[in-house]
Amino acid sequence: MLEWWKTLWTTAKPDKAYLNGFDLDKSELGRAYYIIGHYIGKIERNCEIEQIKISLKKSVHGKAFLHEIKCIAETKQGILNAIETDYNLFKALARCLEKIWHESEHKSRTNRQIR
Repeated sequence: MLEWWKTLWTTAKPDKAYLNGFDLDKSELGRAYYIIGHYIGKIERNCEIEQIKISLKKSVHGKAFLHEIKCIAETKQGILNAIETDYNLFKALARCLEKIWHESEHKSRTNRQIR
């Protein structure tokens, strides 16, 4: 059987992404890899990523889990940071990577204006 989540991860350039604390089952991990791959592609249109570190911290609040995602992207233009907290893991991951993406757009735009 073809493991479809591994094929999705190949688009995310796994040699540049490091995950910490992602103890998820295969279906959740596949969806997380898809989101990561999507945003890494968007970020690399603006700047070249040397590496991106994504860490997950789960906290129990009653019966629900609160997910805290921290992203640190090292690029040629500098370091980009973002933190997001949400009860939905995938929403927090997408918002965190979207913050990194918008920050990379801003840095590339301001670098073009300076030149």
